[in-house]
Amino acid sequence: MHLVRPLPMDAAALPAGVGVRPLEPADLDAVARLYLASYPAGVAVASLAEAGAEMEAVFAGDFGAPIAAATLVALSAGEVVGCIQTVLDPPWDAPEGPFVIELFVHPDHRRRGIGEGLLAAAASALWEAGHVSVGLNVEPVEAMAAFRIYQRLGFRALG
Repeated sequence: MHLVRPLPMDAAALPAGVGVRPLEPADLDAVARLYLASYPAGVAVASLAEAGAEMEAVFAGDFGAPIAAATLVALSAGEVVGCIQTVLDPPWDAPEGPFVIELFVHPDHRRRGIGEGLLAAAASALWEAGHVSVGLNVEPVEAMAAFRIYQRLGFRALG
């Protein structure tokens, strides 16, 4: 289900010791490991090689033009523990404007506000760049917790 939210979005405090910065090419291996660990086995990818290929495809623009200022990693003690990937013009039916193609947090670091902090930081960067909304996709049944968080943050179903 596609959800959209107007910008700006309220800031969200990250937990103590967690920082956010733009995703860099040097992060790809760590982000691939995080991606594999963040989903149940076989849901997103089945292997680290597949996860690495997915992350390289994001950088290459295969899922839309990456928006560097809104494609971020969260770090705790120097370790990548969360990631948000935001693009323009994804190659599938999506709402117009910036679109979050992935938002994932390591299972050991969930329920601390890291995902919400990443989303708020990306939204702030988008607003500063002149964008007026952000969209994303979530499956309400398979990802009910994420769906409820997005609703609480003001995302609404498209149409």
